[in-house]
Amino acid sequence: SWAIAQSNAEAGFNRIAFNIPGNGCPKIISVPSALIVNERLAIDGFSQPGAQINTLEGNLWNGVPCVLLRGPNGGVGIETGGDLGTDRLSITGLAFERFDLAVSLLFGQDHSIHGSQFGGEIGSTGLVLAGNDQAIALVGGRDTLIGGSFPSHRNLIGSSSDVGVLITQFIGLGGEGITIRNNLIGSDKDGIGSLPNGDGIRISGPGNTVVENVIAGNTRDGILI
Repeated sequence: SWAIAQSNAEAGFNRIAFNIPGNGCPKIISVPSALIVNERLAIDGFSQPGAQINTLEGNLWNGVPCVLLRGPNGGVGIETGGDLGTDRLSITGLAFERFDLAVSLLFGQDHSIHGSQFGGEIGSTGLVLAGNDQAIALVGGRDTLIGGSFPSHRNLIGSSSDVGVLITQFIGLGGEGITIRNNLIGSDKDGIGSLPNGDGIRISGPGNTVVENVIAGNTRDGILI
């Protein structure tokens, strides 16, 4: 929270890197209330020693995020703020658990979420993420990328009791130009087991793209439009 407060005080594009001391992975950061981002910001979880990007194609995942944001069994993890939202929030290499909503992107544009984990075991640490109610919600925003073309961009999105990724308009605005690419949504990292979300993806808005994902094992709809 201190690092985000410092970024909010500095106009322009900032980056948060990690070097949390001590052995082992993950490093757990308790988040009792939402981390509000008001300026353009990149949060780079892969900067933490011990983290590993995903290098596998297909329906597999070997990424190891070493920074875990843990909620209070409710609330919001990271949220864009400002009157009309913040542009260009980049989240890379983080893990999330125990939030009502792990990542809330309100309005704004040019956001991205890469290499992050919502559900499942982190690497071979034995720590299995408790899941969230909703993993990622984009409300009224546009031109955002969840995942990406490269294996390192892939997110593992599971164990969300309501929905993995929610895209919705706000009073008829936004909710468009969003790409969800190359993620595992409801599938475990071995490509065999499942990490069910309620719905995998739920979309209410025009002109969005869902491509090259593995969407499987969800308890209701894989994609609900």
